[in-house]
Amino acid sequence: TIARVVGNGLTNIVCIGDSITADVYPANLLTLLGNTYGVVNSGVGSAGIQDISARYGGVPGLVLNDLSVPAATTGFVLPAINNKNQTASFQIAPRFNLANAQDAYSPVLIDNESFNLVLTESGGVVTTTLTRVTAGTAFTIKAGSKIYPASMTKYRNNFTPIFFMGTNNVADYNFDLPTYTPTIISYHKDNLKLVTTSSFLVLGLFN
Repeated sequence: TIARVVGNGLTNIVCIGDSITADVYPANLLTLLGNTYGVVNSGVGSAGIQDISARYGGVPGLVLNDLSVPAATTGFVLPAINNKNQTASFQIAPRFNLANAQDAYSPVLIDNESFNLVLTESGGVVTTTLTRVTAGTAFTIKAGSKIYPASMTKYRNNFTPIFFMGTNNVADYNFDLPTYTPTIISYHKDNLKLVTTSSFLVLGLFN
């Protein structure tokens, strides 16, 4: 059982990564460390470094195109997003462990407006739906606006983070790790700038 705990006096750990994180780290950590620890599973299957870093807030996701926001609390679809170092779009949750991604992102903050975020999957396609937390005036989110995840407040203070990213980006570079290594490291560094504890762990694909 993964303990989702905040402010309960336990030593808290948040595991941020892809399916290796989602399927392995939290459960094994609880077994090794015991009940004095609380472990949050923020691993998402098939996630690349873009989503993983955006999920923690180290490299916020960017809205790709102008997006009309209704005045009412009516759901609307958030298309794919991107962030620095990659011009290609990516999904907030590529394939698996949607609950983990939803827990880390929702509610998101865009243009100082809070939105509840819901992820659904059909036929291998993940749809991201946003709903305003509070009704207001209709407006347009401009392309390039930053998407700040809830994990920036949920899992930053009083949590020891574990980062594992890079596995699902290797294929894009024909397994040429020497070429892609600086990009992976830069994403790790951007996340580490936001770590508020002196304890953290970075796991990677490097000798």
